[in-house]
Amino acid sequence: MVSNITRSNYEESLSIMIIGESGMVGSIFKPFPPRPVNIQQGLLSHFKPFYDITEGKSWYMFDLVSIRKKIKSKKIRLENIQLRRLINGYDIFVVIPEVTPSKLLTTTNH
Repeated sequence: MVSNITRSNYEESLSIMIIGESGMVGSIFKPFPPRPVNIQQGLLSHFKPFYDITEGKSWYMFDLVSIRKKIKSKKIRLENIQLRRLINGYDIFVVIPEVTPSKLLTTTNH
């Protein structure tokens, strides 16, 4: 939505996707408890080429704009549709080695 609004005003925006490679992820809905991050299944499994590069406790930032340009110029061929959507939909992709849910979301107020 931000991208559409900025484009309609002849402006630019920066879209960032942040993914945890391991740890626990919370939910904004109190009935749903924190759950383990699973990069082997679901949508996150499609980003495996990025996880293959990461190691240790360092954070990694990938410039998707430069990758997108190489795909458009046919220097890179990409058949993974979900990975292509990530690259086309975001400008920067950040991989955090281990995430934890917010304490605010995991506590209940009575």
